[in-house]
Amino acid sequence: TINGVKRWAKIYDIVPKGTDTLDERRFVILTKMNEQPPYTMEALNAALTTLCGEGGYTLYMNNDAYLLTVKLALGNENNFTAVVNLLDRILPANIAHHVSIYNTYAVVEGLTHEQLSKYTHGQIREDILV
Repeated sequence: TINGVKRWAKIYDIVPKGTDTLDERRFVILTKMNEQPPYTMEALNAALTTLCGEGGYTLYMNNDAYLLTVKLALGNENNFTAVVNLLDRILPANIAHHVSIYNTYAVVEGLTHEQLSKYTHGQIREDILV
């Protein structure tokens, strides 16, 4: 309920934006609740699954570049800032992160079928298209 969200926000010292919906405020609270050390990839996967849902994100760690890449599914674009803030708080300082959203129609609408045929469905959805 709205009263419960207000109470949890006060407990975690969260100041909501004026444009946040009740679901977005719940998401930020869940993000705070799921921050429990130690921070392993397994724990991060569990936290993101809780917050974004099963299949609501992809996670890739490039160990050579010390770069963690998180791609959010289209249904989770409103949670972008909360995911970035979570990663800022829990990742070790030597690991950079990049958070993005799966490609939308706006990204591919200008491409022809011939251009798109060079990619798999997964690449069209998740990769940067040139």
